[in-house]
Amino acid sequence: MNGPQKAKISNAKFNQWLKKRKFEVLGKEFKHRVQSGGWPDFIVKNSKGKIEFFEVKSGKHQLDSHQKEILKILQKIGRVRIMRLDERMKKFIDETYKSL
Repeated sequence: MNGPQKAKISNAKFNQWLKKRKFEVLGKEFKHRVQSGGWPDFIVKNSKGKIEFFEVKSGKHQLDSHQKEILKILQKIGRVRIMRLDERMKKFIDETYKSL
């Protein structure tokens, strides 16, 4: 399975992960392949009405410097989390503090 296929599966599974935890998805990755300029994959509202931003990674993909810069700016607005789908593609691991 190649990188784009893993990313598509990861984002679909993460959308389910968010719904199961009662997050309201306000925005998510574009349907068509476009450069998002470092914008995170998901923007959500949590159960307390607070905004959170999620970047979802799979495989060995890491945040690039532009993504890190955007995510650090967004931390001033709401919570930012970097989540990675494990190698077995079963569960998500929070890598926020390791990545930013």
